[in-house]
Amino acid sequence: MSATSYGLIALAMFTIGNILVVLTSTIPGLQVAAMSLFLGASGMSIFQIVKGQPIRAYWHQPASHYAFLVGGVGIYTALIYVAFRYAPPFEVNAINYLWPILLVGFSALFHTGTLNASKIFGVAMGFLGTFLIFVPAQANGFMDGLQSGHFLALIAAILWAAYSALAKNKTYPAGLMAPAMFISAFLCAGLHLMFEETVMPVGIEWGYVLLLGFFRLSYLFWDESMRGGNVVFLASLAYFVPLASTLLFIAFGYTAANIWIGLGAGFIVSGCVVVNFGNFKRLLKQ
Repeated sequence: MSATSYGLIALAMFTIGNILVVLTSTIPGLQVAAMSLFLGASGMSIFQIVKGQPIRAYWHQPASHYAFLVGGVGIYTALIYVAFRYAPPFEVNAINYLWPILLVGFSALFHTGTLNASKIFGVAMGFLGTFLIFVPAQANGFMDGLQSGHFLALIAAILWAAYSALAKNKTYPAGLMAPAMFISAFLCAGLHLMFEETVMPVGIEWGYVLLLGFFRLSYLFWDESMRGGNVVFLASLAYFVPLASTLLFIAFGYTAANIWIGLGAGFIVSGCVVVNFGNFKRLLKQ
């Protein structure tokens, strides 16, 4: 499977992930972050053992590699999980999914140093489409009622976009994700014990937590795709994540369907086509 294909799987998992975080809303954010990261890291480690992979080599990596992954994956997870506890879920989801738009810009600036006109126009269309999707939230006083969760979501979006763009030039093995997630889990657990009260999952919540743990594989898939796949192509396709995620939030009753979502979808699709016009031309010639 190609690195870009891993990225497509990760995007699908990202689409579902945030609704799972919301469905565990009775559990403190840092606690859920610690539990899901630990479960995800455990699953990766078991797979590595079964496959006979060089686990010792994966763990024996420079501190800079650990810092990059823990700073990107661990801190992002903590920020976004906590954000959902301190602001309305749909609004947090809106702000968090600015990262696909930021990623296109960061990728171009970090790797080529410039943004050409088509990418600027495509990014602008994607940004406008994302804004249109969330017009109802704005009309209901979104800007007048900013809460800490909104700011945490914005920081998370910037961090994830920067991490994704910078990962392109990193050389650590994919297997390092497991120990980095273990460290992130223990850091989140420590912060949880310091600032939150433990609340054990009840009934179906255990299922949601287990699914969140499984969905942490998306971090591994995304990391692989950012280092070996077509970053601009994936970044522009990531515009569909806020759209698809919005549809899920509608299905679960966290917001209502409206004409703005349809308009936003049109701009998002158009932005994707504009940014990837060169890629589409090459695909058609093959």
